[in-house]
Amino acid sequence: MIVQALLVACVMYFAKFFDWIGQIGIRPLILGPLVGLVLGHPVEGVLLGASLELVFIGAIMIGGSVPQDYMSGAILGAAFSILLNEDASVAITLAVPISLAATLIFQAETIVWTALVPMYDKFLEEHDFKKYSMLHYLTCFIHPLPYALVTFLAIAFGTGSIQTFINGLPEWVMHGFSIASGLLPALGFGMLLKMLWDKSVVCFFFIGFFAVKYMTSFMNTLLPAIQSVKGGEGATGFSATSMTMPMAILSACIAVFYFFEDSARNKQAQSRQVVQNEPAKSEKEDFFS
Repeated sequence: MIVQALLVACVMYFAKFFDWIGQIGIRPLILGPLVGLVLGHPVEGVLLGASLELVFIGAIMIGGSVPQDYMSGAILGAAFSILLNEDASVAITLAVPISLAATLIFQAETIVWTALVPMYDKFLEEHDFKKYSMLHYLTCFIHPLPYALVTFLAIAFGTGSIQTFINGLPEWVMHGFSIASGLLPALGFGMLLKMLWDKSVVCFFFIGFFAVKYMTSFMNTLLPAIQSVKGGEGATGFSATSMTMPMAILSACIAVFYFFEDSARNKQAQSRQVVQNEPAKSEKEDFFS
């Protein structure tokens, strides 16, 4: 367990280091497979990463605002789920409170880093850029350490306690976890839609829902007839999941179309602005000449 705890702690350090030095918030979709890879369960890691991404899809860190530490929640939630041989419902149920508790580490670190601001100012005033850079990179390497340490201790010494706790829960509580794991992804999408909701693009949301729902019904109606003509044994069914890739491709095409339309519109506006400014410029030149 010590080796596994050390490997998961390395994943945590890696995620937090790049989040701090480059503001690259590594998403649960990537962290889940990384945790699964170091623990020897890559397939489970991919599945857990996808499930946790749905929960935290609307969680975004902006500056000092950290509503949820989704990286800590995703790493520890996926690790506990794999080590305890539990399904995604347990990973999601553990990841949410962990993500909220991990924000306390960030707040504590913020107090320390804020106290270093006068030192940064002093080095800049003295033009001592070498010490300024050393202090900057020192904080970059120290910042992930508390997260990695907490991760190591939680995996090495807390897995057994969590296993005992989960085994002692009544069946109705575990059933509630399963229900919550189904509701939390919807909550994540709701948080994302709240930020992206705009009357100019809301029609595409309903177009996507309409296409998936009615194309699924249409294919389920059409497949039995096609298979009966070909002499098949019957339709196996057509689920909404089968529409994921076609709808993703269609959405990408629409996004590319709007991107080029906006680019062309901006270029036209800039060219008109240049044309409008040229007469004024020439008049000034004639006046002073």
